[in-house]
Amino acid sequence: MELLTPAEFSQEVLNRLIQERPDAKIQLLGQSFLMVWDGTRRKVLSLAASYRRYSLAPERREALIQALLRQVCPDRRKSPSLLESRERILPQMVPATLVAESRRDGHELAAVPYVGDLAIAFVIDEPNRYSYIHRRQMEEWHVKDTDLLALAVRNLQQLSRGLPPPLRIGRGSRLTLVWESFDGYDASRVLLTRSLLEAAALVEGNPIIVLPHRDYMVMFGDADPGFTEEMADRTREEHHTHRYPISQQFYTLHGGTLAVYDGTSRRQRVVN
Repeated sequence: MELLTPAEFSQEVLNRLIQERPDAKIQLLGQSFLMVWDGTRRKVLSLAASYRRYSLAPERREALIQALLRQVCPDRRKSPSLLESRERILPQMVPATLVAESRRDGHELAAVPYVGDLAIAFVIDEPNRYSYIHRRQMEEWHVKDTDLLALAVRNLQQLSRGLPPPLRIGRGSRLTLVWESFDGYDASRVLLTRSLLEAAALVEGNPIIVLPHRDYMVMFGDADPGFTEEMADRTREEHHTHRYPISQQFYTLHGGTLAVYDGTSRRQRVVN
């Protein structure tokens, strides 16, 4: 994994904060300080300590940036009720390390563990952004994480109606199916099992599913080992260069259920 420079790390935090809080005025001061003015107060934050932690553990980049965003400009709006939010609650696939990091810094996300290195967090979708639901808010609503999951998947199904089918690239053993609608929930569509099974019938060999970041889900078959290696390289690149990385791990389908792909079942197709 290529390490970001201090300047690149600071720019990444700046870009993320601009996207998360378009109402605030944000400015980098050199490459180690960030100034935020939200109309009521000004805050200056040092990025040096976070960069040092990132340089020691680059795989924690997303978790560290999320923690910085919460420190720099926490959302002080009144929490909406469940009734106000229920039609806008959606699942967001995240690395399990992000959930663990949120627990350590005292802002635990409402989330459920999933398969491999994946977890499912929950967000309230808004026109220009979304906000994560935290465990404290879930408890105030008196709901369980399984209740949120059922509600979020139903909303994702509704959101996905009318979208075009995944893009087909290549043919034969090199056929690749790409989910890329850029609405922030492409990786989360791995939860829509029926669509996955329909897509899996099109690829040769066992289906492999990758979720390198939130705006990109890909499926291809393992019939051509050389092509599988190419896709592993592409997955690493997509994961390293996106601002919302999720996983480099390969997944497959066993009996209609997502499972970690171990590469040992090439000769016997595991779906349909």
